Amino acid sequence: MRADAVDVHFIAVNYFGAGSCPALLESLRAQQGGRWRLTVVDNSESDVEHRRLNEITRHVEAVRVLRAPRNLGYFGAAHWLLTAEGGPTATWTVVSNMDVRFADTNFVRGLADLDGVAEVVAPSIVDQPE
Repeated sequence: MRADAVDVHFIAVNYFGAGSCPALLESLRAQQGGRWRLTVVDNSESDVEHRRLNEITRHVEAVRVLRAPRNLGYFGAAHWLLTAEGGPTATWTVVSNMDVRFADTNFVRGLADLDGVAEVVAPSIVDQPE
């Protein structure tokens, strides 16, 4: 694993979900312990959406926004990112949509405390009314 490795690398695949980004960031910034980073892979193919994501995330050092070359789909976008980076840079990789919230402020710490090696966690999709 590289020197810039973190405990958990979140990959959020975006398709016009910039409006959900502030709540995702809030839930990540509330994490108590563990090192994390977030990469948003923008599948939207929209200049406006891409600028909006960059504006929302510009003050959060642990976040970067990358534009996919085209809409690669959910796991296609994650694969593109991991392949472009040359492999895992985290003990855990979490792939999600933009509308995920981590209610447990010890989520990152909990994963960091497990004995996983370059594991991938992907949530099931459950629609809950707000």
